[in-house]
Amino acid sequence: MSSPVTAVALYLGWLYGATAPASPPAPPSTEVDALDLQRDGAIALSLRAPAECGTELAIREAVDRFVTEPIDPKRSAGVIVDVSVDGTATALGPLTVRVTTPVSEVERVVQVARCEAIVDVAGVIIAVALDHLPNDTPSTTSNSKPSQPSQGTFVSKARDAAGRPSRRWGGSLRADGVFEMGGLPGIGGGVALATGLHRGSALVELFGVYLPPRTVTPFAEYSRAGASIQLGVAGLRGCYVPKIGKVEVSACAAVEGGAMRARGRGLVLEYTAHDAWAAVSISAALAWVPMRRFAITVRAEGLALLFRPRFLVADLGQVFHAPRTAVRVYLGPEVRF
Repeated sequence: MSSPVTAVALYLGWLYGATAPASPPAPPSTEVDALDLQRDGAIALSLRAPAECGTELAIREAVDRFVTEPIDPKRSAGVIVDVSVDGTATALGPLTVRVTTPVSEVERVVQVARCEAIVDVAGVIIAVALDHLPNDTPSTTSNSKPSQPSQGTFVSKARDAAGRPSRRWGGSLRADGVFEMGGLPGIGGGVALATGLHRGSALVELFGVYLPPRTVTPFAEYSRAGASIQLGVAGLRGCYVPKIGKVEVSACAAVEGGAMRARGRGLVLEYTAHDAWAAVSISAALAWVPMRRFAITVRAEGLALLFRPRFLVADLGQVFHAPRTAVRVYLGPEVRF
């Protein structure tokens, strides 16, 4: 039976991509063998993986090799283990191991390079979680409420496949190109920056958008008279971001405020004027996360204006009045940390 140090060393080796030594052959069965893990339904294990990459029984045998002491069915009653690997035997996706007990949940996501490594890696992760089960783990058949995990219980989650920690704060920084229609005259582009904090499926972003000058000449009798108008805003956005493998689909709401600047064009006196801008928005975004700390995001956003900037030219009249609604589309890379 492997020692606790050996089990943890193997686990860390696989987690950070090191090459671990081959697993030792299974010792002869004594008090508890692999089949004992199935007796009385104490541990329910399910496996979703390419057929060439192992079986549920092989994983149970690996767990039995790596645990530091025989598994007590009473102590492990109600434990549910789910092991899943996306992809094919020659192009494996992340290995996800989730161990759920009546008082805690452990999830680890590990990138494995070889199909034959899946059984041992999953076995180490499950064994470490089982070694940290409290001695007084309640049965799921009990009517009493589960007690709080005792000190040292293994309850934290690792980073998910999209690279975001499930129970820890993380940050992000994104730069976007912007396609915009409605806020300024005509259709045009701009740039945006956003920095965010995320935890689990919650995301809060502070963002800024700049739309460079666009020219409007609304007076038929004075075809060169008009204004050059630009916009700068800052805002706060909140999102719900469920994750599906390497893809994230988010729903967001935001509020923003800023100023619109207009400078006269084709006039005797070309003054500059400013007016306030405020809007609320809803948006949907799709992010592709090819690696843990990098993503590419596309977002479609609809805005409703609360303050609509308006500019006039003396003796000619209104040169521009912002409409009630606007549309933006963002596309850009994101770095996560």
